[in-house]
Amino acid sequence: PPVADWPRSASVASREHVSAEVVSFWLDDPLASLRPAVQAGQHLRVHLADVAGAPAWRAYTISGVDGRRLRISVKRDGVLSTHLHETMAMGDVLQITGPFGHVVLPVASSIPKPLLLVSAGIGITPTVAMLRELVATNDRRPVLVVHVARDETQLELWSEVRDLVGRLDDAQLILHLTRTSSEACAVHGAISGRPDIADLLVQFEASDADAFVCGPPAFLRDTLASLLVSGIDPERLHAEMFGSPGGARGVPSVDYAKLRAFFKINARAVDFRN
Repeated sequence: PPVADWPRSASVASREHVSAEVVSFWLDDPLASLRPAVQAGQHLRVHLADVAGAPAWRAYTISGVDGRRLRISVKRDGVLSTHLHETMAMGDVLQITGPFGHVVLPVASSIPKPLLLVSAGIGITPTVAMLRELVATNDRRPVLVVHVARDETQLELWSEVRDLVGRLDDAQLILHLTRTSSEACAVHGAISGRPDIADLLVQFEASDADAFVCGPPAFLRDTLASLLVSGIDPERLHAEMFGSPGGARGVPSVDYAKLRAFFKINARAVDFRN
């Protein structure tokens, strides 16, 4: 089988507390010299033999690459992510496969199209990966980054995004905070409430952009619908949904079958991280 499919033991080279809910793990991949190069936007699968009495795996975006090392940024949200947060320390070993995924940064054409990166919550991880790739390759296409978070405590990896955008020739970023005070918005240079994506496309003359939308199901559905209404070509829409196979008690269930059908009809490429 392809090398990406080979299960292997990756040691935790380091871990970093990004926020109260997110920890980044740098993993040393023993097959780094054999597997395909990581494309910005791809993910790893992390496999654990016994979590809550059963085997389990989850997919996490590769938010950074440094030689043999791959970074995943894990939000505490479920049994497996909690296990990683509470038990994985430097030197410990995780079973991984990958990289996988089709929602990846397109190669710049001779006449580069603008790039629109829209994310919510931990959906910022593919945005980080793509910005790192743009900086590393000195890519000059116009970039607009739009990120949505609940409040100032949910700004995982935002400082890295801000730094990367500052290193690009033609890039802008907009932050929206939906559940915080006007004072907090002012401190972080954020706009209160959710973005009007269609209006942003007009303001930034990005109606011909390659658009990547990453986040939870409801955000992804609404944003993708807004992009379609604005007239953007569905061939340039790429969607990536973050969700857990088992919902927590009291959380409304998500009809993943309907969402899959909607996204596959209305986006060129779709990845589901569940």
